[in-house]
Amino acid sequence: MRFRGQTHDPGALRVGAAQVLQLAFFGGLAISVVGRGMLPAAASEFLGNNQMMTFATLFGCNVLAGKLINTGAFEVSYDDKAVWSKLETGRFPQLAELIDSVSDAAKAAMHTAAEAEAF
Repeated sequence: MRFRGQTHDPGALRVGAAQVLQLAFFGGLAISVVGRGMLPAAASEFLGNNQMMTFATLFGCNVLAGKLINTGAFEVSYDDKAVWSKLETGRFPQLAELIDSVSDAAKAAMHTAAEAEAF
């Protein structure tokens, strides 16, 4: 038995939106911490007076970016046939369920192989 892990692509739109939010997060942090002198006086004063709100907004951008690219996918297949899909069921399997599902898939594969040899 061989195990292989890989990432599940969330889609180009979600990845692009997450990248924009990450750019806003890191750019906002850089400006808030070291770049206030580059901003107009009104913007610099606003950042100085609203530091908590600014950092909370930037933190929200970071959290939202993470949520956009997290698919929560957990897929198990045997001989390229799906055994379990968290995306379809909406939950992780119990260990006993997973063992039974993989065992059933293995038995079905052996049965199919035995039938193929009979012909």
